[in-house]
Amino acid sequence: MTVREFRREDTAQTAELWLRLFRGQERPAPQALRDYFQLVFFGAPRRDEALPSLVYEEHGRILGFLGVMPRQMRYRGTPVRVAVVTQIMADERARNRYAALALARRCLAGPQDLTLGDGSNESADRLWRGFGAEVARLYNLNWLRLLRPFQYLAALARERPGLAALARSFALACRAADAVLALGPGSLRLPAREDGLVAEDAAPAVLARGIGELSGDRSLTAADDPATLAWLLERATEKGIHGAPVRKLLRDRDGGIAGWYFFYARRGGIAQVLQVAARPGRMRDVLHRLFREARQRGAVAVTGQLDPRHMTDFAAAGCRFAWPGYSVIAHSRRPELMAAIHRGDAWLTRLEGEWWARFSDPCWSALEPANSEGVPACAASQAS
Repeated sequence: MTVREFRREDTAQTAELWLRLFRGQERPAPQALRDYFQLVFFGAPRRDEALPSLVYEEHGRILGFLGVMPRQMRYRGTPVRVAVVTQIMADERARNRYAALALARRCLAGPQDLTLGDGSNESADRLWRGFGAEVARLYNLNWLRLLRPFQYLAALARERPGLAALARSFALACRAADAVLALGPGSLRLPAREDGLVAEDAAPAVLARGIGELSGDRSLTAADDPATLAWLLERATEKGIHGAPVRKLLRDRDGGIAGWYFFYARRGGIAQVLQVAARPGRMRDVLHRLFREARQRGAVAVTGQLDPRHMTDFAAAGCRFAWPGYSVIAHSRRPELMAAIHRGDAWLTRLEGEWWARFSDPCWSALEPANSEGVPACAASQAS
């Protein structure tokens, strides 16, 4: 029984374990899933060999896994080595009942300055907090902005098996009610306004410069190099569960970067924001642009992770706040890093954690019969 580094030859066993524990399917993992494990944990442009993913092994069988994605940040200009943790799992058939604890202990003993996770459910919370990790409460809230209230309620009802048919029967009435509301004087109209902003596609190189500029006045800032940021954005663009990706950069008339947004939109669904950022004094204009574009693309609401620094801007834009059902956790042996996080003085978005990854996509559960060209259906749909 041992905890050791995750190696490329472990991918098939690990993906099969993931499929059984997270999807309840006892079968060989599809090639697309195995390839994705390789891509995420071995394919990033800048890997840190001192921060490997980990497996728990008994007699040659892999019965546990903890994914680690190395990242870089800066604290007041000095480099900070970050380990983003994801997909921790342990087979209940393992002889060691504490395999998950062994994986977490080994991970936290690593050389990283900061350990982050933004997808912890209640059981994972208990595990990490048992080792001294803390919930980053200011980053633990999501904001929600309604665009079509009646259709939003119908979308929630469709997710409940007992109410799905009822929601479909009232779909036309919900659309009509939202159309009437949009004619009124309230905030649902989102009329165009003169804000002096010019929109363009957000190229990774420009975003890298913008993140450096906008995060620079915080104690704990982002520090991804352009190649790493481009790789992350490419992976995030492949995430299909929330709809089509939309990425826009907004400039002032003088050409300076005013802000940007990256969200996923599906007609009749809730738009999920990966990242929204703005210069001081510009967040409300950027949010207005974001809400208008999401509404034009058919979204019934928009949601994302709260940036504590802009809480009043989100509130003024008509957002409400709630816990999403999973937590942002952090652990560090450096108290100044934890203090920056707890006072909201850190650049932490869904792009800094694991949220951008495609492990939540439903296509991994498909049987994936090959098409006429021999490409699995899931892989083919992503390629198109």
